[in-house]
Amino acid sequence: MTADALFAVADPPQRRPWGEALAVSAAVLAGFALLFQAGMTGNAIGGAARVAAVLMILVSAATDFKWCRIFNWTTYTAFGWAVAFGILADLYGSTPVHHGSEIVPLAQAIGVDGLCQVLTGFGLCFAGMFTLFTVFGGGAGDVKFIAALGGLVGWEGGLYTWVYGCLAAAVFTVGVVMVRIGPRAILAELFFKLGLVKLCFLLGGPSGETKKLFSRRIPMGPFFAIGSVFALSR
Repeated sequence: MTADALFAVADPPQRRPWGEALAVSAAVLAGFALLFQAGMTGNAIGGAARVAAVLMILVSAATDFKWCRIFNWTTYTAFGWAVAFGILADLYGSTPVHHGSEIVPLAQAIGVDGLCQVLTGFGLCFAGMFTLFTVFGGGAGDVKFIAALGGLVGWEGGLYTWVYGCLAAAVFTVGVVMVRIGPRAILAELFFKLGLVKLCFLLGGPSGETKKLFSRRIPMGPFFAIGSVFALSR
């Protein structure tokens, strides 16, 4: 079990399913292409890049919840698709394709304007997340996740997903702490941190359980999934 997680998780698998990740994502995108051509995809779904982003978000949420890991075979595969979409948009973006009874440019079906947009989104999100990772620590998988998401949906979508995800994680963490140790112990710990020792001990003194809870790692994948709902619907 992972001892430093906020809740117990299973030991991560040793096998890395790169082939399955590529095959499943290709099948999902092929299905989207058929639905798009038939005109069965609305504006809310967006293009293929957003479909790939949603797939990465769902898989990352599941693996981070179960194993406290966002795996490279998820994020690298997603970024690979982002680069492929960018190149395809640059080369054939103006090519007309069917969307039901309409004719639209291929770039609309892909969902990105070109490789420059992909690399800008990836670069800005990676730079921001890597800076936070260097200063505050955290999981390297989170950095790769947000960077790949920025490549697929743009830097704003990536960074807003991080912001909303952190807010969701904060609410969850406070709720867990309130349930496990109660507001009295939290207030005592706050007084202790502020140097108000007498007030702290009037409430029972600092709790080792409080420090232990706040020092544990939070698997961010599920919270990024929540954050993406708000970020990508803006």
